[in-house]
Amino acid sequence: NYTAVIYEDHNKNIWIGRDKGVDVIEKGSNRAKHYINNPNNPNSLVSNDVNSIIQDSKGLFWIGTKDGLSVLNTKTNRFYNFNEAKGLPSNNVLNILEDNNGAIWASTKNGVVRISCTQTSNDLRFQINKFDESDGLQSREFNANAAYKTRNGSIIFGGAYGFNIFNPASINIIKNTPQLLFT
Repeated sequence: NYTAVIYEDHNKNIWIGRDKGVDVIEKGSNRAKHYINNPNNPNSLVSNDVNSIIQDSKGLFWIGTKDGLSVLNTKTNRFYNFNEAKGLPSNNVLNILEDNNGAIWASTKNGVVRISCTQTSNDLRFQINKFDESDGLQSREFNANAAYKTRNGSIIFGGAYGFNIFNPASINIIKNTPQLLFT
C-alpha cells in the first residue's frame, strides 16, 4: 500500500493518506476511522488516491487527491467535493496550504487555485479563483511535496520550471468581471 502523507491534526490525531483512502488514528484510543470513495454515496471522499491533507483554522480537513479535492467537516461528517467540473484547474491536487487570512491555496498539475470558505446559516460556501502563467506562474505544472508557508506568510510552490513565491495578501482577486461591450 502506497502512503503519500502523514498528518497530525490540532487534536493530535494522525491522518494517513494512502492510495486506498484516508485512515485516522484517534489519539488516546485504539480506534481508527477509514474514509474512502464510495461511488454510490455523494457524501464520501472524492477519490481514494490521496496526495495531501491539512486541517485549516476553522477545523475543516482539506484532502487533495489525484481526482479532485475533498473538504471534510468532521462536526457534521459532511464532505464537499471539487474537481475540474466544479472549478479546479486540474483534478490532480498536489499540495494544500492555508494563508494567514484563512484562504486555502492548492497547487495542481494545471495551475494554482485559491479557495475561500465562508460559513452561511447552515452550510459552507466556497469561492474558487484559478491562476496560471498569465498571472506569473513559472508554469502550470507543479510537483507533489513541494510547498511551504514561510514565517512571514509567503507561500512557495515548486514546479517543473522552478518555483513561485508570493505573499497571498498582495494578490488582488477581481470579484466582478467587467461586462464586455462592442461599439
